[in-house]
Amino acid sequence: MFRCLLKTSHFLLLACGLPALLVTDRDSEAASGLFKGDVACAARNEFNWSGAPKTMIRICSRPYWNHTGVVLESGATYELKAAGTWTDASRDCGPDGYLRGNFFQELFRGLRRSPSNQWFALMGALDDSRDTIFLIGSQATYVPPRRGELVCFANDVPGFYWNNAGSVTLSVSRRE
Repeated sequence: MFRCLLKTSHFLLLACGLPALLVTDRDSEAASGLFKGDVACAARNEFNWSGAPKTMIRICSRPYWNHTGVVLESGATYELKAAGTWTDASRDCGPDGYLRGNFFQELFRGLRRSPSNQWFALMGALDDSRDTIFLIGSQATYVPPRRGELVCFANDVPGFYWNNAGSVTLSVSRRE
């Protein structure tokens, strides 16, 4: 089951799951981190690897964490591939991010969520845990140290996700 969020000027519509639910702007902005025109879809249930060897997930640039619903098993090997373009303020880039920001950004370089990785690179973690953060970029092979849900984000400075736009598509497959 997928849950999709579509923000209109007055309501946040959760439309992909049944039944649909409407909540007000004031309640939804703080909870979701989404703004007018943003759409975010991610699986919300555990993914059954035996039923389908690969899944595609849309990762949006504004949420602090993108919960995928994909549960990775400890010790298994996963191939992650991402494509698309997202925007940091007015700078477009792909899932590998970009090396240097403008003068203002460079003042805050060390405050990125993963300071050793590029601006706006696609990152992953297990269960919102900062100690499991790893680089996905456009391609990665990952062996989780423990079981957990794959969550993703654009590598940016906390508090500066408001000026992000767009999304990338991530495919996850388990290597047999």
